[in-house]
Amino acid sequence: MAKGRPPKPTKLKILHGEKNKDRINREEPQPRLGIPSCPSHLNTPARAEWKRIVPELDRCGLLTHADRSVLAAYCQAYGEWVEVARMIKKDRMEMRKAETPDDATTRMKNILGLVRLQRDLMSSVEKMGTQMGLSPAARTKISLPEVGEQGSKFEQLLD
Repeated sequence: MAKGRPPKPTKLKILHGEKNKDRINREEPQPRLGIPSCPSHLNTPARAEWKRIVPELDRCGLLTHADRSVLAAYCQAYGEWVEVARMIKKDRMEMRKAETPDDATTRMKNILGLVRLQRDLMSSVEKMGTQMGLSPAARTKISLPEVGEQGSKFEQLLD
């Protein structure tokens, strides 16, 4: 795996005012904008997140058909995080009702394992969400082009 900063998309380099024209890839593929279909394998909370976030990404012009797998992975990690949170809540309730110290210890070990899993899932959600501009900090690095009669600023720069 490569170290260092991830490469900045050409569109963002131009919008941020890249001074070194050799660093601008005018041949970079531009996937078709639009809403990809929701994968059938997503669990219920993941599907709810898909339905919540897709219209927002599309409204901002940040969603392409090529983004389906990354978006699905984000939604699935989020959905699993929600399910793990429910399992933790259930185990905590059952731990309070434990009749023996051994039963309480077993429940506590299960809860601790679930908390570790929940932390890993949240880390995945944050990383993928950042790639897609789904946090306030990530959005500060994105400037949407103004679209006027002559097209967007990005399209004008490529002419």
